[in-house]
Amino acid sequence: MQRIGFSTGLLYQAFPASPLSERVTTLSNLPLPMNSPAMPIEVHIAYPEQLLGDAYENLRSSLFYAANRLFYHRISIHAPTQINYPSKAAQEVLPKLHELADISNASAVVFHPDIVSDPAGIYTSFPEIAAVENLDITKSTGRTDMELSPFKDEGFKFVLDLNHAQSHGEQAPGLVETLINFMGNRLTHSHISGLVNERNPHCLYTHNGTAAQAYLITQLPANIPLIHEGVVAHKDRLALVEVLSQEMQLLNRFAF
Repeated sequence: MQRIGFSTGLLYQAFPASPLSERVTTLSNLPLPMNSPAMPIEVHIAYPEQLLGDAYENLRSSLFYAANRLFYHRISIHAPTQINYPSKAAQEVLPKLHELADISNASAVVFHPDIVSDPAGIYTSFPEIAAVENLDITKSTGRTDMELSPFKDEGFKFVLDLNHAQSHGEQAPGLVETLINFMGNRLTHSHISGLVNERNPHCLYTHNGTAAQAYLITQLPANIPLIHEGVVAHKDRLALVEVLSQEMQLLNRFAF
């Protein structure tokens, strides 16, 4: 099973006008050897508008394709981050997220904890697959084990975002260790990417490849999938396969 996978979010600058369905298909069709069986893919839904009309129907089709082709993919879904849960917008979004999760046999539906005021309601909507990720130091909550405890108590899975942890500076290694121990077998996968600064936390490792990030990755259990969230620049769109191949090679050198 391929451990390193990609978020559709890494394509938003490379192909800014592309619908989310095309980004899913692009990742699904990456060539060997990076696209080996069960390569993880996370579908990052930033805005609820991406779940409307033809965009939603096309996304359903692309997820079905990704989950059922010869090289099937381990799918996770990142819920929209621009709305609150609960809210009127959330009432419209949640049934569609549920259908997408069913179609793709998603391993997790990931939420940001600072926009979820009703963890029990979310877990009821997504039993066994609701997940929460830790947030960066600039957020008001969702950063530490204590702030994430209401989600653990409800049964949420956990996604460890290493860049969000790295924003804590010298405390990052201890925080990562604490979160891993606190969540235990709830840890389903990790978000990774090169770190520039708090304003631009998601870049390619070939742009900075920090040793600190490499150390944090080595703290993770060896079987935990890594979802790369680094953003590919528009100028590199025609060399996407080469760019991602270089990222995989670098990660394999310093992280395993």
